[in-house]
Amino acid sequence: MTGEKTLAAVYRKGLERAAAAESREGTLVENGGIRLSAVLDGVTLEASVESRSGRICKAVHHGALGDLRTMLNELCDLIIGATPIECADHGAIHLEWRLRDHDAARPQSGVALPANSGAEFTFVRSLCRGIFEDYAAKGGDAKLENFFVRPPAKEWRRASADERREKILGALQASGRFRMDGVSYSPSSGAVRIVFVFDDSWSTDAAQRFLMRAEMLLRDQVEPALHLYTAEREDANKLRR
Repeated sequence: MTGEKTLAAVYRKGLERAAAAESREGTLVENGGIRLSAVLDGVTLEASVESRSGRICKAVHHGALGDLRTMLNELCDLIIGATPIECADHGAIHLEWRLRDHDAARPQSGVALPANSGAEFTFVRSLCRGIFEDYAAKGGDAKLENFFVRPPAKEWRRASADERREKILGALQASGRFRMDGVSYSPSSGAVRIVFVFDDSWSTDAAQRFLMRAEMLLRDQVEPALHLYTAEREDANKLRR
């Protein structure tokens, strides 16, 4: 598979955005790390893993065309800082999420997985798994348990609660994609766990859609380690307590 334009329309905006980013095509230059590669149908994904941390520090690809080339560009950015097993388990899943237009109807019924999102995502998953298999073959940690949690950036951890709140709400408002009336940012929010409270004008389904879309935008624009949650509203009617 070299990658003709066959992905569903729901991924077109994401692909256009990714195509404008810096190219990750090329071949790895020796940098002292563990050099890994996976090859499938003439397409190569390469990654370098730091020996001490066990995390991917550089990734490149070559041999792909069209949509697949753009997808691999995005993937190479996504897996930096991840472990090889994290790349194998979630690389293609995170790529699908990053590329999908979350304002459009999903092409899948049920949970979005590489297998039901398009042959290109299944292809990417195979390359990601090949990276882990090469890592294990070269003496890396071959355990299948995945405990990887990407930590937030130092700048984000050092920011005050007010600064984090300002950046989060500012990004949501600037996007123009989110209804903000009836939504409040909870003071119980931390550096990674961000909590929103929705008033009675929000249905449960609408609140969940808000959280999923907002998490996508905030991870892309503010801090990749963020997780969004909703808090229970306190019932103001004392008779129902």
